[in-house]
Amino acid sequence: MVMRWTQWPTSALGSGMYWDNRPRLIGFQLLPPSSVRKAGGFEVVIDGVGNQQSISQSIQLCKPGGRVVVYGVPLQGELALPVLEAFRKDLSLHISRLYPRSFDAGFALLQRRQLDLETVITTRIRLAQAPEAIRDLSERRGEMIKILIDPRGGET
Repeated sequence: MVMRWTQWPTSALGSGMYWDNRPRLIGFQLLPPSSVRKAGGFEVVIDGVGNQQSISQSIQLCKPGGRVVVYGVPLQGELALPVLEAFRKDLSLHISRLYPRSFDAGFALLQRRQLDLETVITTRIRLAQAPEAIRDLSERRGEMIKILIDPRGGET
């Protein structure tokens, strides 16, 4: 499993960086992508980003006969992927869907006041600004995490 430092909005918990060590606890080890290519690849690659570059890299990192699982949601409606490479390697591509229980869990966190929305909502806009903000998402990647659209007009 390839693990990297991941920036999470954890400032409310007193930390700026969060390292998910759970994979290591069940026997996975930290490997740079270059060592994986030399070893022939992974049997299963899970992609949580969902963009063209990450899915292409997932296909490259997967060994012949393996599986690529994508649960990241692409911002674009269509992606150009190395389908011929996936075909030659006899890969299975599994695409997930939005999971309703995730919403239930999020709402429960909000009800128990365990989630501070001010740390998650990075941008507030008026309804009339929505088309422009959606266009800006790809250009301002990393700046906007969640956008609150106020249909009443609200402050920005």
